[in-house]
Amino acid sequence: YASGKLARIIGATESWPRVASEFKLEPPVDLALANGKLRIHGRIDLLLSDNASAQARHLSGGKLWVVDYKTGGTAEMKKSELQKGRGFQLVLYAVALRQLGGAEVGMTILKPDTPAEWQLKLSELGEFDGFWEELCRMQDGGVFGAIGDMRKEFGRGAVYPLATLDIDADVLFE
Repeated sequence: YASGKLARIIGATESWPRVASEFKLEPPVDLALANGKLRIHGRIDLLLSDNASAQARHLSGGKLWVVDYKTGGTAEMKKSELQKGRGFQLVLYAVALRQLGGAEVGMTILKPDTPAEWQLKLSELGEFDGFWEELCRMQDGGVFGAIGDMRKEFGRGAVYPLATLDIDADVLFE
């Protein structure tokens, strides 16, 4: 029921000629920063592009829409949630997509009872630019992360990547 309803919601959207489900950020996207490179990888539930000629690693300047499917809960992409350290997974994906050439990137947590529209734009999140530098420092210092598979191809495992965990508010504002 839920998957069918989500499919109908997305199917009713217009102006998105390119669609990729389970879009993999592989090889990882390296985000060049002042103090190093932040490696971003993962799997996006649904990626839409307004550019019909977009290709996986060359997104050529169009609008992109990152959609994460949820069947329950109250999650929604809001700046206030990011300020509490929640919801950075989609933002990391959006940053990687911008690095791959996306001109404008929007994000949505889509549930069966929500409209299919952007909930947040990457361009609205300039206040978090310093946060990527801190994540890079943590990555390079071994504070978090692992070499090798973090979890199974599908499903949950015992170890989760940082993007799925809450980040302490003190870390966000240092």
